[in-house]
Amino acid sequence: MKILTVLCSAIAACVLLAGCKTAAPSPPLATEFFAGVWVVEDIDGRGIIDSSRATLLFAPDGTLSGRATCNHMTAIWRAGDGRVMVEPPALTRMVCAPALMNQEHRFLQSLVQVRRYAIDETGALVLTGEDGHSILARQE
Repeated sequence: MKILTVLCSAIAACVLLAGCKTAAPSPPLATEFFAGVWVVEDIDGRGIIDSSRATLLFAPDGTLSGRATCNHMTAIWRAGDGRVMVEPPALTRMVCAPALMNQEHRFLQSLVQVRRYAIDETGALVLTGEDGHSILARQE
């Protein structure tokens, strides 16, 4: 009887310990890679309007904020292994000159299409999409 009690206790302990197994950690966000404010210098190879400003701030908690040219934005981002994804952002509703609004539209259209990231030989962040969209930005 004593052996049966010890055997049952051992089996129960094994079952309990198996339930305490931790899940595999999720891959970390590439937060150090994206740290800081990035100022956009080029959208789809067409540059940006002089004196306009578009920025990206990738926060470690997975939020992206910044200026889309005319409006401020916030979105969710994820990255790892050279890949990045940005969900469609929420925006303020300011209206600017038509040329600035067109640039903002191009920027936002490119941003949600982004799938890969890299730092080029000049230190610029290059975000590229499967469909040819691209954004080039430098740290402020």
